[in-house]
Amino acid sequence: MMPNNSFQNFPQGWETKTLGEVCEITMGQSPKGEQVFSHNKVSDCHSDLECNEREESQKDSTLKDISATPQYDKMTSSCHSEGDKPEESHIADSHRDISHFSNAQYDKENNLPQGWETKTLGEVCEITMGQSPKGEQVFSHNKVSDCHSDLECNEREESQKDSTLKDISATPQYDKMTSSCHSEGDKPEESHIADSNRDISHFSNTQYDKENNLPQGWEVKTLGEIFLIERGGSPRPIKEYLTTDSDGINWIKIGDTKNITKYITETAQKIKPEGKKHSRFVEIGDLILSNSMSFGKPYIMKTTGCIHDGWVVFKQSKKVIDEEFCYYVLSSSEIYAQFDKLATGSTVKNLNIERIKQIQIPLPPLETQKQIVEILDSKFAALENLERETNASLEKLQRLKSLLLNLAFKGELIC
Repeated sequence: MMPNNSFQNFPQGWETKTLGEVCEITMGQSPKGEQVFSHNKVSDCHSDLECNEREESQKDSTLKDISATPQYDKMTSSCHSEGDKPEESHIADSHRDISHFSNAQYDKENNLPQGWETKTLGEVCEITMGQSPKGEQVFSHNKVSDCHSDLECNEREESQKDSTLKDISATPQYDKMTSSCHSEGDKPEESHIADSNRDISHFSNTQYDKENNLPQGWEVKTLGEIFLIERGGSPRPIKEYLTTDSDGINWIKIGDTKNITKYITETAQKIKPEGKKHSRFVEIGDLILSNSMSFGKPYIMKTTGCIHDGWVVFKQSKKVIDEEFCYYVLSSSEIYAQFDKLATGSTVKNLNIERIKQIQIPLPPLETQKQIVEILDSKFAALENLERETNASLEKLQRLKSLLLNLAFKGELIC
């Protein structure tokens, strides 16, 4: 079946042809005999002597081809123009380089120019193995320290933090930031740089709990200590419970999170009200977590519905953690590393409730949690805007490339 012709309105003298009408198209074949890959060419060689002779012939042929081109003639004529000096003419140097190699005598045994030789790395270099430092290794801020006690490690880490903050403060960019932050009439909502400056100052003055390396007032808790964690359920057979009626209950599936990162606001399917007693109902504001397939992904509910057994929901009897803060904590790479370590299964990994309860998270006071959420919301919103702008620019660039190609093959670029 012939494809539709998309080329129309050609300039006079242009015509449309198939590739078969203008080209002889044949399939490639592998050469017989020993394959030798040299200078991007494959030769059929039946002896080392024949291979060397063919390679020499290829070199001579390549140099002759270069010399026969009009561009090369132009190069050589410009090289030998009157008053031309070697240091002023890179083209002349190139010409002499080519002449040198074309006249070089080669050592047939090693296929190298005369005077060259082959050495092992051991003959020209002293090679030694690296060694690990003695004592306990602590990897912190891309540095390795030798620590012989927890106290020494903590002290060194604190020193590194102070040094890092001092380095930031000493940079011209930081001075520019601080001066712009305190300019007359500057308002907090108008200056994200000012907000960043205050954030750095706040954390640089924070007192740390040496035992857990956390700010004072913070503590470490397991998810099992903070939440009642419950697994979802599925009414079966599920097909008999699916409905399109207006009184249907949202049926929350992993597929509903395809194009979202934080909030679940709607679902593709609903189940009959009687299916609720065979499932787990979640409310607006509840935090849910995937525990199978793409496990360890948290979401916050902005609607109600029922979850199947690929989800767990977190409930609090006493408010000690903000759901928005918990979302950010569970989204971090450090917590996901805990999930990944505890997940079980050879083909499909999953997390059971008892393992999820073991996950440890930092828990600051509620007021501090809200401050952190406010900062992260602002920063992530700015990053998402930048991502959208970047993607839009990439899409526009791709459209422009396609447009140029279309114009070129309709004859419009040269008219």
